[in-house]
Amino acid sequence: LSVDVQVGRTGVLTPTAVFEPITLAGTTVSRATLNNADFIKEKQIAIGDTIVVRKAGDIIPEVVTVAKHNHENPEYTLPEYCPACNSKTMREDGEAAIRCLNPDCPAQLLRKLIHFCSRDAMDIEGLGDAVLEVLVNEKLIEKASDIYHLQAQDIASLERMGEKSAQNLVSAIDASKSAGLARLVYALGIRNVGEVAASALADRFGTLEELTRASVEQILELEDFGEIMVNSVLSYFSSESNRDKIERLAAYGVKLTQDVVVADTKLAGL
Repeated sequence: LSVDVQVGRTGVLTPTAVFEPITLAGTTVSRATLNNADFIKEKQIAIGDTIVVRKAGDIIPEVVTVAKHNHENPEYTLPEYCPACNSKTMREDGEAAIRCLNPDCPAQLLRKLIHFCSRDAMDIEGLGDAVLEVLVNEKLIEKASDIYHLQAQDIASLERMGEKSAQNLVSAIDASKSAGLARLVYALGIRNVGEVAASALADRFGTLEELTRASVEQILELEDFGEIMVNSVLSYFSSESNRDKIERLAAYGVKLTQDVVVADTKLAGL
């Protein structure tokens, strides 16, 4: 029926096929991922096509093929302009993804904040998708560091929030300041850097200051780090806006160091 395009936290445009509801593996399904522009081109998918859908791994609906083409419509192409902020989109060399490169894109902002607060990142209990969306819409937060500026009275007046909930949320935000460097590096949302890589960087450099000064050679010494990941790390910390973000987080008391785990030395030298 249509294609819904979502903008992710790194600016990637992800197309989703919207179709008449069908029963699939015991559930009613009306949406399935189309992955990227290359996938659409390979399958020659157009609005009005009849498609074959399956559940990958019995969980995620995906489009397998086109059973019948609607020749009245041209093959679907991803938009040249971001559906969230209307900035020009771009496909980088060697990538299948088409991205919105606007760092102030509102769709990216919300998803970056959701990632920042998630369980594996800063783990701020109570600051889920719905609450973050309200805070963004109310202009109470525009960047991650704004979370640490929130006061209980700012939150208590929001829909479905009261004084007790607001105070609990502020306490959870305050507790997240001590999450440590590994969680913070992951929360920053550096492209191509997941949980394991963030932990490796934190263990190797110990402080965010040392990490920002790291050289290509130093990062390449880490296991499973290749040129793409190294370039992502260096590119992130070379950005003035990202360095400003880190300074603001530090000013609010967010911990920028990694705790050193000291092994038991009773058997040393034996």
